Parts: sequence; structure tokens; C-alpha cells
Amino acid sequence: MSLTLASANTIAGVAGSAASITYTIFGDEILGATDAFKVLAQGQLPAAIATIYTVPAAPAEAIVKAIHLVNGTGSSVTAALRVNGTLATNAILPPITILAGGFAIFADDGWRAYNDQGQLLSAGATGATGATGLAGVTGPAGFGLPGLEGEDGEDGWPGPPGPTGETGATGSVATDVIWDAAGDTVVGSGANAAVKRKNNDSAAVAPTVNDDSGDGYSIGSRWLNTTADKEYVCLDATVGAAVWVETTAAGGGGSSAPLGILRYAPGTDTTVGSTASATQSDIDATNCIVTFTAPASGKVIVSVGVVAGAGGNSFLGLRESTTNVAGPELVTSVTGAVVMCSRNFYLTGISAGSHTYKLAFSTAQGTFTLFGGPTYGKVEMTVWAA
Repeated sequence: MSLTLASANTIAGVAGSAASITYTIFGDEILGATDAFKVLAQGQLPAAIATIYTVPAAPAEAIVKAIHLVNGTGSSVTAALRVNGTLATNAILPPITILAGGFAIFADDGWRAYNDQGQLLSAGATGATGATGLAGVTGPAGFGLPGLEGEDGEDGWPGPPGPTGETGATGSVATDVIWDAAGDTVVGSGANAAVKRKNNDSAAVAPTVNDDSGDGYSIGSRWLNTTADKEYVCLDATVGAAVWVETTAAGGGGSSAPLGILRYAPGTDTTVGSTASATQSDIDATNCIVTFTAPASGKVIVSVGVVAGAGGNSFLGLRESTTNVAGPELVTSVTGAVVMCSRNFYLTGISAGSHTYKLAFSTAQGTFTLFGGPTYGKVEMTVWAA
């Protein structure tokens, strides 16, 4: 796996404290007929977000093969990376915590985190609940994205430091959050079965009937033809008879523009919705909805993307009024981590006229919670003619 950057593209970085995290970027810098494999950039991440590498001016381009982040201090330090900008929406590595003396590596198999003994961090048992402080119960220690501070309740994802009492005993480390650099939809933790949907975000041609389950693709896989600027979604991954529908042009009955778009971005980090029920229900019937006019074909594809945390197998779906029109479809089986979840729903037989679809969710274990805001990003729903 690699990152391809065009001329003048940038990589920016930030650490929880200055002079703590040493970065080294390895890759291939191409300028005309000159192709140089080298260290593209090296230094220490600043405490305020700033550019750490810029691709030379046109016609140059660069291919990033590996990124090493090393914590040379005796304390845990957070680190984050962004591409082509310094905003949270430019993130390619959301804030993660690198243990004291530990390191994180981006290479052929995506991101991996290690401790100071070079051991790959993997899922472990959830630590015991800490002692009750003056202001509330301290959540169990863990490794993952910062959680939301909220009222005392059931043990959940770690929240930001607050006016708590004495710190309780630290539980055992439980980590297994991997960001797949290829753009694949992938989550997994411990004994829970991983959910992985292969995507192709850097193809130069359109998919064919032979790009099928034998190559790792499945229903809902995305394919981006970066040469023709077109996107496709897989509706049938049968070997030798795969069906790919174009979502950006006339191919497959689609149109060049979406029929409806939702980009819900709360101004502050917040819980958009939470459920512990196995019955599919609305997440937020006011903000998590998309309205569109049905195409003549009566067929649409609804693409959904959310950031969520779950206690086990959790599902997304679509509702119109009080009727379930899609789902529930499994999107994560991770326990105790905040992950990116996405799903493409293919619907047929839609009647003519205007329709409003509401994003819905349910869970088979524990609590399924959706987040939104500057840290977690937007709740996204896009409707395409199919």
C-alpha cells in the first residue's frame, strides 16, 4: 500500500507535545525522467499542526511507501497526520496515542502500533473499572480515539480528562484499531470477527465482470477510476459475473450528480444517537435524513458513512416514515473502539415522487453509538440513481 501525491501536495502533522515524536517519511520522488527513492522528510512533529513535507512543483509527484512515528519520551504522546491541509477534514491518521518508547508504522499492511519492546499491540481484556472519584467514575483505561465527556453511566469509551478525583488503578491495555491505508472498510477486535470490505481507490480503468469475490471484492465495494474520474459500486461479486454500477456517469442508469446529499456536522463533538435495541429505529429523525426525487428507473443507491462505537455486532439501515426500507446490515463487530463505518444500500421498485429516508440503527450486543463533530467528522448520506 502507498500514498500517491501530486505536485505541491502536502503532508501535515501534530503531536501532543513538541520534540516528542520523530517522523521519517520514505518514498519515491518522480520529476520528469528522474525517479529517486529516498527519505522524503524527517524531523519531529510540532505541538501545533504544520506542514512537514511538500511535493516539489509540477511536473513532480511522489509516492509515499512508509511513514515511521517514534515516541522517544518516557510518556505516552498523541500524534496525527493530515494531507493537503491542516483541518480535521484532511486527516489520514486521526489522533492516536503512541506509548512511551513505542512507535507506529504505515507500510504495505496499513498502520500498526508497537510498544517499547517492538511488540505489536493487539486486543486484550477490558481493564477493571477504576475507583470512584469525587466528580464521577473514571472509565477503564484503553487505547483509541478520545471519547466524549458525558454524564456518569455505563462504562464506555474513554472520555477527555475532567475534574475527577484520584485516578483509579489502570486496567490492562486493549488495542486493535487499524486504519487501512488502501481505503478498505476494515475494523476488528480480539475474538470478534473482522469486517472488511475491499475497495480500489486508485484504479486507472473501469471494473469488469472478472473483478469479483475471487479478488476479494464483495457487495458494497467501491472502485475509483482516477483516470476517467468515475466511481463504481459492486452489486454482485459472483466469480466471473461481477456487477458494478457507475455512480458518477450515465453508465448503469446513473446520473452525473447525486439525487440527494446529507452532510450533518455538529459544531461540537457530540453523540448523534445511541441505541441498545435489536429493533431498527431512527438515529436522528431531524438531522440524519436525506430527501430526493425518485428516478424514472425506480432504483437508487444510498451510500452511508458514520463514525461509531459499539459493544458488539451493530447494524445500519434506512427508514421511510415508520417503514424499514433497507437493512439492518452489519457495519461493525468491534467492541470498545471508535471506528469508521460505511455501507451502500441498493433499493429498487421506488415509487415516483419525493421520498425522505432516515438513517436507522440497531445492535445485537451492548450499545451502538454514533458520533459527530470536529473530531469525528460528518454523518454522510448520498443518494444516486442506479
